[in-house]
Amino acid sequence: MVESDYHDIILSTPKTWAMVLLIGEVKGWNVETEWKEDFAEDQWGVVRKLEENWREFTKGNHIEKRKKMEERKKSRRVRKDVDWELDSDGD
Repeated sequence: MVESDYHDIILSTPKTWAMVLLIGEVKGWNVETEWKEDFAEDQWGVVRKLEENWREFTKGNHIEKRKKMEERKKSRRVRKDVDWELDSDGD
């Protein structure tokens, strides 16, 4: 999601657009210059990816994903606590 809390409404749009460009630069994503309805997901640019992220966010899926990440972290911690026995070859 990209937004601006800039104090001057006239400059909010250019400030927000600057953030879109920065995200594209950092992530290595292109910035769409036209909107196509049937566009392969692997060809999506910043705008389309941000749109999809917003859709997922508004569905609340981020909460479920966070729970899954926390469960994976817990299971990794448990595995770290296991005492591994070596066979006679040291393997």
